[in-house]
Parts: sequence; structure tokens; C-alpha cells
Amino acid sequence: MKLCFSLAIVLVGLGVAGGVFDWHIGTILVARQPRQALAAPGDFSVERVVLDQADAPELVGWVADRKGSCGAIVLLHGRGANRLALVQRAKLLFDAGYSVVLFDLSGHGESGGAVQGFGYSEGPDAARIITFARQRFPGQKLGAIGSSLGAAALVFAARQAPADA
Repeated sequence: MKLCFSLAIVLVGLGVAGGVFDWHIGTILVARQPRQALAAPGDFSVERVVLDQADAPELVGWVADRKGSCGAIVLLHGRGANRLALVQRAKLLFDAGYSVVLFDLSGHGESGGAVQGFGYSEGPDAARIITFARQRFPGQKLGAIGSSLGAAALVFAARQAPADA
């Protein structure tokens, strides 16, 4: 009986130690890197935009407004990246006739936020960005392209603020 009790104490202790270790690793994985000041690309004309809402992190991005565009495209980056990762794709789409919207999701780049989530917590960011793009480009079709985290955020935003494509 004493052996069973000792074994139970050891197993509970290992479980608690494992839980503390997992919590520590999880905290490291979601911690954001320091905020970065991002310079606009010299060969691509963009306007800096800030979405500021009282109950949500500040979102910072760029808009490349193409006059007479055939629509607008929202581009969202992957986890641990920022909008600079999307500049080449944005140039390609801009040259193809689209206006382009690139934002840093919360916890990334210049945007506010204390953690880098895995898509669910960035869903409201994507909804705000899509809503902004609809207001900025009224009457135009709106597409959205996400890479990794950005794609997950768009999926979670789809019910609240769907894109046309």
C-alpha cells in the first residue's frame, strides 16, 4: 500500500512538472518579437495606414491604390513574419491591375498585440482589415490571400467579413 501511495505521489509530481514545462514552452512560442519599424519599399508606392480601435490591437499596414483597378486584394502574412514578406506578391498583383492591401497581424511587425497566435486570435484582425478594404474600395470585388497564419486568420474571419474570392 505504501508503494502505491509513493508511486501516486511521483506520478502526480511528474504530471505537475510536465505541465509547468509545457506552459513555459507555450509561453515562449506565442511571445511576440519586439515591434519593428518597417520602411516602405522604394520601388513600390504605398500609403501607410493605421487601424486603431479601442478594444483591439492597433493594426499597421500599407495600401497600394491602383486607379481603375479591376478589384482589390488583401494579403496577410505567415506566423513570425510581417507585411514585407508580401511585397513581391503585392507588386505582381498591382502590375496585373489590382489595388493591394497589406497589413501586419497583431503581435507582428509594427502592429500592436502581445502574442503571436496561430490564427484564431488573428481572425478579428482579418475581419477588420477586410472591412477596411471594403470601405476603401467601395463597389469593387475583394479578394484575400493568406499565407499560413494569414490563411487561418482569413478562415476564422470568413463568417464576420467574407471576401469575394
